[in-house]
Amino acid sequence: MKRNHLFAIIVSLILLMTAGAQATAAEQSPDGLAAYRDVLNRYHRLITADPQYAEAGEGDTGVLEAFSYIEPADAPARFGYAIMDISRDNVPELLIGIIEKTEDGVSWGSEILAAYTLVDGQPKLSFEGWARNRHHYIGKGSFYVSGSSGADQSVFGEYMISPDGTELICIDFCFTDQQGANLGQLSIDPAASKWVKVEPKERAVSEDEFEELEKQLAARVQLMQLTPFAAYTSSAFTVLARWAKDALVDYTNYDEFTADESDARVRVLLSSDSPLADFKVLSITALDADEGGTLRFDSQVLHAQDSLNPDRPLVLNMTFFGDLPSYAISYTDENGTAQTFALTLSGKDGSLQLTPIE
Repeated sequence: MKRNHLFAIIVSLILLMTAGAQATAAEQSPDGLAAYRDVLNRYHRLITADPQYAEAGEGDTGVLEAFSYIEPADAPARFGYAIMDISRDNVPELLIGIIEKTEDGVSWGSEILAAYTLVDGQPKLSFEGWARNRHHYIGKGSFYVSGSSGADQSVFGEYMISPDGTELICIDFCFTDQQGANLGQLSIDPAASKWVKVEPKERAVSEDEFEELEKQLAARVQLMQLTPFAAYTSSAFTVLARWAKDALVDYTNYDEFTADESDARVRVLLSSDSPLADFKVLSITALDADEGGTLRFDSQVLHAQDSLNPDRPLVLNMTFFGDLPSYAISYTDENGTAQTFALTLSGKDGSLQLTPIE
């Protein structure tokens, strides 16, 4: 079978932004978690609800397709998200991906099903992936994209997120039996810090070379840390529980409270995207269960503060003593309703979870 490798260098875009322009973009962009709250809430509903009743929206194709091999009960631990600035314009992107492994309670994945950026502070879909259009992260804002449009037609290439994060730009593209297709390669001129336009050039490669090119690109795939949707609470004012050793790099100031002195205690970072009133850390003890098997708990306040603020999270030193939770958090939501969540570990992968309790 003839393999074609088409080269082109297209488009002229200035990549080098001034420090002032970057600062302005950062000032105009809301906090990442808060800005993407509606998108995350939608994915949380999609992932935690019965998929047969779900309606596909923009960017949902890959998630819905993945339910063909992911059991609904496992979905909250198998899908995750990351908020990071892969376009390096000081505006964070939201990435929705599949969790491939979890070690020491930290989840990792490389396949991205959807990506969003912020335009005028509002989420905008940048790209989405599915089985025949897979996107794997290879670092520095670039992706290994592979797929097919039939048994004898396969494609792969390297794509880079555009400087504004709104789309993927082709860097290199290989395909089979698609003579005349308007596909190509973009290259960066580091000296000029811009995209340079030239005429496309096409060349044929052997099957061995075709496979070697794809092998080299696939070898660059790297894992990124993903927060499982099992750890996400889709309240308008949400607390996020993460391992402090991984998440503290995002903060310069924080409070700390030690709930017990056990040698097995761990450090959990509790953060929120909006101020939460009347925030408390509770010691809880299971009393009994109702007819439906729901546990009832007695609680004692261990730590209280007027609010938990986005720029000052709380590090909780605590121990997971057994299968039943020993600690919980509570706060007052925007409607004046007290919300209480137990701190638990996933029985599947040991990831942190916040479980609603009464």
